[in-house]
Amino acid sequence: MERFDFNCATQVQAIDIDGDIAGDAADVIIEYNSQLNKNLIKSTLSSFSLGPEASANVFNHRTQYLEEAIQCLK
Repeated sequence: MERFDFNCATQVQAIDIDGDIAGDAADVIIEYNSQLNKNLIKSTLSSFSLGPEASANVFNHRTQYLEEAIQCLK
């Protein structure tokens, strides 16, 4: 845990929990960006049969929600 910086000024970080991870998680942490989130949501939605309009609505809602929800809690 001492390798992680929890300062609010630090870039939000992410980890691919579906990836092939072994050892120290700090070695596979990457900087979060909205494209990572969009890719995850697209991949998840592709496993459901929601139809194109519903999928687009869910996709837009989910991507906007996380961007607005990420904030540092001091």
